[in-house]
Amino acid sequence: MRLLRRDLTAGEVLAFIIGAMAPLLVTTGVNPTAIGATGLTNLAIVYVVVAIVLLLFIPGYLAVSRLLPNPGAFYAIAARGSSRSIALGAGYVALFAYGALCIAAFGLWGATVAPQVSSLTGLNVRPWQAMLVAWVAVLALGLLRVKITGRVVLILLAAEIAFVTVADLVMFAHPFGGHAQWQSWSVSSLSLSGGHAGAFGAAFCICFLGIVGIEGGGTLFLDSRDGHRTIRRGTIAAAMVIVALYLATAWATAWAAGDTHLVARAGAEQQNLLFDLARPYLGPVLTNIGAVLLDTSVFIGMVSFSTFWSRYAYSMASEGLLPAAMARTRPKAGVPAGATLTLMGFALAAIVLWAVTGLDPLVTLFFYGGTFGGFGVMVLFTITSVSVIGFYLRHRRHRQRDSIWVRLIFPGLAAIALTGAVVLAVTHYDLMLGVTADNPLRVVLPAVFGVILVVCGLVGLTMRIVNRGRYDRIGLGVQAATGVAERVDLDDDALTGAGEVAP
Repeated sequence: MRLLRRDLTAGEVLAFIIGAMAPLLVTTGVNPTAIGATGLTNLAIVYVVVAIVLLLFIPGYLAVSRLLPNPGAFYAIAARGSSRSIALGAGYVALFAYGALCIAAFGLWGATVAPQVSSLTGLNVRPWQAMLVAWVAVLALGLLRVKITGRVVLILLAAEIAFVTVADLVMFAHPFGGHAQWQSWSVSSLSLSGGHAGAFGAAFCICFLGIVGIEGGGTLFLDSRDGHRTIRRGTIAAAMVIVALYLATAWATAWAAGDTHLVARAGAEQQNLLFDLARPYLGPVLTNIGAVLLDTSVFIGMVSFSTFWSRYAYSMASEGLLPAAMARTRPKAGVPAGATLTLMGFALAAIVLWAVTGLDPLVTLFFYGGTFGGFGVMVLFTITSVSVIGFYLRHRRHRQRDSIWVRLIFPGLAAIALTGAVVLAVTHYDLMLGVTADNPLRVVLPAVFGVILVVCGLVGLTMRIVNRGRYDRIGLGVQAATGVAERVDLDDDALTGAGEVAP
């Protein structure tokens, strides 16, 4: 097998990370959904809490990731900090979650782009036809040099962020009724579980989906020009940009719509709320450009999640946990072509299924698939926070590198918060899906990840007994196939044979 081509700069890593979050989609779609479903006018505070959890999570995650030369950082951290059996489950959870997020985005693309093209051209464009065009474009970019793909994502993302920033500025310049609106920062109506109206827990889970992708930088290690230095810079910069953007937009929306009118308008106007608030000041041309950028936001989300998924699959295939063909690369491009083609095969099957059955791609593919995938990544965040603590307990020498805040306090607090978030997500899964409380999907979908972890855990324990060599390769990534350590300080206890607690 060939290693991937080291092409990416920190700016391009940042583009993939934020591109996966689809910030224009979050600010125009996720925010009104959270406001309308929960009745919260103070979404800005919810994003503050999300940001705090993110800031607790990142230091330990980056500290351990820099020691692991393995695309798929969550999976590798679980292998070194928890157990290889748990890591096996985490790897498959990642594949299901990122695959669902990528394929779900095709549903939104088809549901929104098809009517737009039909309106402009007079042709009867069907959602599956629009999805098929996007499929071809995502496949083509996935097979090109990752640097070329990264530049495309960076350019589209820059335009998207510029539009949101301009919209925020004009909304702040025109407060509702000419008076400042401060309800966004009121804590009096926040509640962890007090029903749908004012249900902070449900809003937190919905808003948390907006930062899914921040962990994606770790999957790009083998593509990055300066290794973990590039990943660290890109991840930190992405976190700062996205937190500032989400906070500002949540506040600006309430500022312009009016505290007492925000919930009603969010429920009625939904994804059009931000455009409706900004249109009187931006004019129809810029607003229409924003609508096009919303489409490209969905598109680069597909590209980013496809990139993350293919790196996870490449890593696991290198260890023999997936078919060897998924570790094959294009020699000149240096990208995991086998993994990319596999994911696009699944995506094509989904497009055909939705075309044949006539299912609503917006509800049954995007909403259900996106919520399912986002919850899976939340589970991975939780496993990783616990594994960071475990990593430092297992590998004594590395404790000298980082402070107790990075080794224990921050990841411990993150693990507590994320465990609570998982519980809240399961409790409010019907609200996140937009279904009734007796709908079986509210139980079946989150249970899938529990089943994956249990089954893979049992498989891992069995593998440890019957095939210890294969079991020991779990989490090594390309080292499992090449035997070449990318960093000599990867795992000093394991390399020297001393001090590691057997998982």
